[in-house]
Order: sequence, then C-alpha cells, then structure tokens
Amino acid sequence: MKKVILLAATALTLAFAGLGSATASDHGLKIDVRYSYHHNDRGYNAKRHILKPQQVSRIMQRRGYKVRSMRFDRGNYFVSASKRHGRQVMLIVDGRSGQIKGERRIGRR
Repeated sequence: MKKVILLAATALTLAFAGLGSATASDHGLKIDVRYSYHHNDRGYNAKRHILKPQQVSRIMQRRGYKVRSMRFDRGNYFVSASKRHGRQVMLIVDGRSGQIKGERRIGRR
C-alpha cells in the first residue's frame, strides 16, 4: 500500500514538474553545492571507512578476547584486553579491516 502511494506521488510530482518551466537562474537564484569529503590517493573517503569502536569490540569478543579499553590513533585501534585464560594483552587492530596487526603481553611473563 505504501509503495502504491509513493509511486502515485512520484508520478504526480513528475507530471507537474513540466508545467512550470522556470529555472532557478531565471529568478536570480544561484545554487552552489559543495561536498566536504577528504579523498585520499585511491579516490574514496578514508574517514568513512573506519570501523566504530563498538564494531572493533564485537570483533575482538568473537575472537575470544575480553576488551577492557581502547583508543584510536592514526588508523589503528590500540586495545587493552584479556584472553580466555586471563592473560592481559595489548592488541593493535587495523581500523579499516579489523585484523589484528600485533599482540603484546602486559605484565608478568
């Protein structure tokens, strides 16, 4: 039902759009659209592809870690966590893919 109403409204809008042929420039209006994306050398917005802290935490929990804290720096998450047997570790996690780049024990050996 909603699709039918939406389709009818779209059809009416398109039908009446042709009746008034005046453009924005005819009325002295200027439309300037600017996008403030920060593109990198690959041509896509790098900031938009960074995982959220909740997503990183969920990924680490699925891999058997209990996350205590984390901070984000230069595209990587530094995660303080413990393994299943209670061993404290510091993980370096890629902010885009969620892959573990490095793992170091914290405390006694």
